[in-house]
Amino acid sequence: EHEILHIRKANATEVVEETVGDDKNYVIKLSLQRIDEKGEPYKGSKPETFDVDLSNENVQKDIVEKSRGKKAGDTFNFTFTEEKKIKNDKGEEEIVKENYEYKAEIKEIKKYLLPELDAEFLKKITRDKVDNEKDFRENVRNDIQKYYDQKADEITRDKLTMEIVKANDFTPPASLVSSFLQDLIEGEEKEFKKQGYGKYDREEAAKRLKSYAEFEVKWYLIKTEIEKKENIQVTDEDLRDLVAKDAEKTGLPEDKLLNYYKSSNFAEKLRDQKLFEFLKVNNKIIKVEPEKFNNSKTEGNK
Repeated sequence: EHEILHIRKANATEVVEETVGDDKNYVIKLSLQRIDEKGEPYKGSKPETFDVDLSNENVQKDIVEKSRGKKAGDTFNFTFTEEKKIKNDKGEEEIVKENYEYKAEIKEIKKYLLPELDAEFLKKITRDKVDNEKDFRENVRNDIQKYYDQKADEITRDKLTMEIVKANDFTPPASLVSSFLQDLIEGEEKEFKKQGYGKYDREEAAKRLKSYAEFEVKWYLIKTEIEKKENIQVTDEDLRDLVAKDAEKTGLPEDKLLNYYKSSNFAEKLRDQKLFEFLKVNNKIIKVEPEKFNNSKTEGNK
């Protein structure tokens, strides 16, 4: 539902309104001033202006509720509570809460005029693939599911790789590690300069990236041996089968797609995918709830 709302908002028209209505399809420009317990401007603070989208789930509920029915020029107060982790006198971590009081003045009110999910609109945003709301919702649901399936595959691949390297650890050839490390540094430095940052510290980068370079070289040598032993390779038939499917999806000629795949190192990506499928089948993978997985990551980072 949130994704569908985002699509509608991206195609919405904004109009200036006099009053904030009951729904959340508003963007209000607020001037925020932190205040003390007497309602006076907090010492050293200055008013700041923000555009606040009331449909955003992360916006303070106080702001959403207290802005309803208000006009430009009206004011209201709200409290923002921040939680912080600090170490007490015993050196133990504890959570403390700090309240911030603000006075908000509404400077401008705009409303999203959302388009209807009719056939004309749906055909426009899907390039004539869908013309009814039921199919549109199903397509959105499928796209979201594909996204999370891909993320799950990425997590599984990373965990498999780490466990395999851990179980088959060795000292990688220094020359390969050095070569890979230099490639990493040069690529990062190039991007660093492209973004217009200051001087790039190659020595700091070498220290920071060395363990990653060692890991990647280990994995490359291990996976190469697995591919040889298990005869995991990409044949012309594999490429032709893939080309036939992709040509039907894209409408591009098969011969052009085949030439592109052969010249763009696509076979290497396909071999990696076949290796990953082999590893998934031949390893015991236990699925856990997201909360448990996130907690294990937090524990591992301590």
